[in-house]
Amino acid sequence: LPISQQSILHSCCQTYPCKTDHPTNPRLWRCHLQNSLQYPTQQIGCSLSQCNPFCHQSPIYYPPLQPVRSRWLALASYSSPKPLAPCHLQDPASCVVRKSIARVLTVINQTQKENLRKFYKGKKYKPLDLRPRKTRAIRRRLNKHEETLRTKKMQRKDRLYSIRKFAVKA
Repeated sequence: LPISQQSILHSCCQTYPCKTDHPTNPRLWRCHLQNSLQYPTQQIGCSLSQCNPFCHQSPIYYPPLQPVRSRWLALASYSSPKPLAPCHLQDPASCVVRKSIARVLTVINQTQKENLRKFYKGKKYKPLDLRPRKTRAIRRRLNKHEETLRTKKMQRKDRLYSIRKFAVKA
């Protein structure tokens, strides 16, 4: 496998790959970011308290993250005294790098979602995040076609006892 597709194995979950490289969840980068950038195939120890529940899910293919990895390394090189401070108080270069990472990941996520939409188009079942977002009540409501359908008995009644039209003579 290329480095971009390899994943890190935790000591607590030897059988499943870790999803700390997942591009869409920045909270998972913190766990093993430096190690995954330097040693992509090395086994890294992880206590159960640190391990995320996402690590124990089945393996998934992620797109190559080479453009993001170089930016991550650049961001790691900037040491900010106040990492949680607002952007204008930090080093401006680190803010630029963060925004470029966000841009790249946005494009990756959008193309990934677009490809999934193409793949599932016309299929009977789709993943929940690709289905239209509606309220529960709207999802359970009859659709337009079902609302207009009428039973044979109703059709017969409408035909035989249609609305009478009367005019009053003066």
